[in-house]
Amino acid sequence: MSAYLSTVTTSDNVTQFEAEELMFELKPPSAPAHPFKDPKSNATTEQLFRHSFETNTDAGILCRGQIASYLTEWYNRQHRKHGFVVYIANDGMRFIRADRSGAIVSRLFNWRQEPQTFTEFLWRFAHLTPGQRGHDTTVRPATAHEKGLAILNLQSWAPKKERPIVVLRVPEEDGRFHEVIAWGAMAGADSLAGRATRAWPVYDLKLEKVVFLKDAWRSLMPGMEKESDILLQLNQAGVRNVPGLVCGDDITGHLTRTHEFISKPWNVGGTEITPRAQHRFLEDCVGKHLCHFTSSKQFMQAVYDAFLDAYEKCGILHRDVSGNNVMMTVDGCGILNDWDHARKISDMANGPRQLSRSGTWHFMSVFLLEKPDKVQDLQDDMESFFYVVLYHVVRYMNHNKLSEVTNIIEKVFDDYTEHADGQLTGGSGKSGMITRRLHIEKDFEVSSNRPLNSWLQFMLNSLKEWLSHIESLDKSCHWAEEEDDEDGEIVSPNKNENDSIGVGPNSKAASCHQRAASPLAAPEHLKLHNHRLIEAKWRALLNKGRWPANDAPVDHLSDVSLKRTHDGDPSEFGLPFKKRRTGIHTGSALVNTMPDIFGRTTLSQQRVSPRNSARPCQKTTQRSTPFPPRKFTL
Repeated sequence: MSAYLSTVTTSDNVTQFEAEELMFELKPPSAPAHPFKDPKSNATTEQLFRHSFETNTDAGILCRGQIASYLTEWYNRQHRKHGFVVYIANDGMRFIRADRSGAIVSRLFNWRQEPQTFTEFLWRFAHLTPGQRGHDTTVRPATAHEKGLAILNLQSWAPKKERPIVVLRVPEEDGRFHEVIAWGAMAGADSLAGRATRAWPVYDLKLEKVVFLKDAWRSLMPGMEKESDILLQLNQAGVRNVPGLVCGDDITGHLTRTHEFISKPWNVGGTEITPRAQHRFLEDCVGKHLCHFTSSKQFMQAVYDAFLDAYEKCGILHRDVSGNNVMMTVDGCGILNDWDHARKISDMANGPRQLSRSGTWHFMSVFLLEKPDKVQDLQDDMESFFYVVLYHVVRYMNHNKLSEVTNIIEKVFDDYTEHADGQLTGGSGKSGMITRRLHIEKDFEVSSNRPLNSWLQFMLNSLKEWLSHIESLDKSCHWAEEEDDEDGEIVSPNKNENDSIGVGPNSKAASCHQRAASPLAAPEHLKLHNHRLIEAKWRALLNKGRWPANDAPVDHLSDVSLKRTHDGDPSEFGLPFKKRRTGIHTGSALVNTMPDIFGRTTLSQQRVSPRNSARPCQKTTQRSTPFPPRKFTL
């Protein structure tokens, strides 16, 4: 059930996500579901901290997933900062407020016995401004003239389903705004919370041309730079094959607030959560996905273009090289997009900046998948470029393993292990492929394409050499730990996080681990010592190799459901696609807050799948306002 403004006509279509103001989720007595379990009213602080607020029953998990999926669809159809849900099951009622950091959930109360609580909520809601109800007020409906401009200039990206044409404001440095017209989004958020990246080709009313708009809820954790600032640095350094920044910045006042309640004494199962701000900017070109290549040479040229410059000229690692982030311009040149995870090499020694790993599972390196706390380095990015190429080769090009395409993608790219604590690791499929040619086998080759086969063989050998080097370092560290044990090196139980490997700061093992973790640890004789040898090999094959002509892509992925998830946006939390598809709980630590109606709030930790479960947020208590109440229809 939904609430709309009284001006909305629902006679033809009862459910209109694009016009919804307040969502109701009703569970009938015949199908009870209890997604949350309140703590006892007299619970101590310690009991609140240990309380598990989310139920683990199948019905409870499914119900949370339904609420999250409805909210995700709602937010994709509108431009919202947050929204409200009324959950009703039998005589019980809860209020939920969800934004891009998660969802606040009230205690359960009996609405028959406490009707004033429900009516007060509705009264307060009716007195909120559009912005307080969650609308993004920097977005407005397009005028008739602006709609005409959209149809004229954005027809190539017209949405398959009917979507409104809107005008968005994009901030400039001097406090002014660009206004751009948007119609169909190229990418929408597939999870309720997190970055929730959305992207549009838009018509810039000031520049009078089509540009690219990106809108995301960026992390505000210490050390996290704005993506617009990173693009500006790359542009000023003359880095080739990256988008040019037109303008952009954070949108004033568009912040999540969940983190404000983490340390409260009423916190239930508290955990850390990432505060976020809405970040919106314009780029000067609209890219297209790699799968639209016209030939294998054009494809390899595009990926080669994206491979160049950023590290060499700026000392910046991208840290999320993936099939969605390496794109082509209209003339077939490659660009490396989406720099929101990028980081300067000089900053790597400061350790991780955020709570979860960065990257897209399919294209992460073996050691990033095996060791989630590993600091990413140049070799990880280079390895990711190899997986971008291999994935598109396996899925879109003709080769001698076409009957094994689905199996290769699941075993190599989607491989993962879930541990008892919910932590996900992976990499065994990729490691087995590289070191023993498992899954693709030793005779794998692209049909009638000697240059590409030569490149694949070169990279497989280079990666095998690199993995052997890292494994030898690990063995050396293990032996060093044994020697430290014999020498009596003891670790204090109060050692800091950097000593968590189980060795003392002055031990042989500590020194060994520091060398192994350093981005500069690669010996010069290794092909992956830096990117120059790979770049030279790549360039030579592009310039001198005999490439087939017009070997356009053909999608060989037969599993329709797998195809749909693989074609979607990369996981917000670096999860394997198969994991997201099954809806199994993940190791991502999320927070739900449970306000005691209009008084205290409690928090709880939830481990969820971005596709299937609600994520966390905050609490705000709105008293009466001077604004007149809005009229709504149910």
